[in-house]
Amino acid sequence: MDEYSELFIGLDTSKSKISVAVAEKERNGEVRFFGNISAEPASVASTVAKLARRGAKLHFCYEAGPTGYELHRQIIKLGHECQVVAPSLIPKRPGDRVKTNRRDAVSLARLHRAGELTAVWVPDEAHEAVRDLVRARECAHATAQKARQQLRSFLLRHGRIYPGRTPWTRAHFRWLAAQSFSHPAHHIVLAEYIQAIEDADVREERLTRQVAEVAASWSMAPVVEAYLPRISRDRPTVYRVVFKFHLATPPLDKRWMTRLLQAGMTILRGLYAFMRLRGAALKSGKDDQRRACLDRRVMRGSGTSPPCDELASTTNFADRPAPTAGAVPANLPH
Repeated sequence: MDEYSELFIGLDTSKSKISVAVAEKERNGEVRFFGNISAEPASVASTVAKLARRGAKLHFCYEAGPTGYELHRQIIKLGHECQVVAPSLIPKRPGDRVKTNRRDAVSLARLHRAGELTAVWVPDEAHEAVRDLVRARECAHATAQKARQQLRSFLLRHGRIYPGRTPWTRAHFRWLAAQSFSHPAHHIVLAEYIQAIEDADVREERLTRQVAEVAASWSMAPVVEAYLPRISRDRPTVYRVVFKFHLATPPLDKRWMTRLLQAGMTILRGLYAFMRLRGAALKSGKDDQRRACLDRRVMRGSGTSPPCDELASTTNFADRPAPTAGAVPANLPH
């Protein structure tokens, strides 16, 4: 054994560099800033090798963020432990508002040694690939919605209101094509908005088909198929539910999940008959988790919903096993 038995290393990551801090195992051991290194894999491997010569066992950690999980996978392949921690759950001292790369790295190393950091679930490459594809489809859907809203706003500014009942049908597009303006610039704007909507719709349909094709061989495909008749006929909605609840990051606590669902169901029961609610109805949790919660369509059909604890029990929590090809929950809500 070398100079130290264990070292806890905090990494503050960014696009081009990584700030490294090292904490000794002892409770009052030294916590020092090691330095800044390049984010290139070769530089990371060299730094890990230097630290491994000084300590028998290395424990790395860094915050989940835009740099993804490639650093985690590299360190694991090098034979060391690495945690990706939830940034929102990192303890912070009141009044400590100074934030630098060096201070963040030192703080991560100290908290990691104390065991006060909450690790998130790190998806494997297959899970991450399917999730990226689902997110690309959601982005395309949001782009299509934004394009429609821009056209609505343009027409409203000029007093053009569609008299039909259902927008974005063939009749609606025929009405749009029949609109005329005194200035040719307005005709250009109208044509561009219509073209943007058509392009966005084509992109969304293409990505929807590709999600279905790629996810057919995904390990969570049986879960998606089991959810389809119980939650929604919309397959992308079911993918969102699976990612946000079965593969939640960080894992959701069952009691928190039950309270979230109870709050959402109370709001829906009171207002569903009067308006169509979206994710903004719930104000706890992340936006995408709230939207996935409401997208469960529990008010579909008879208007009744299964018990909230039954919905919460369909989620894999902190002790979530690795998904397998036959991992279909036996207690899905009816």
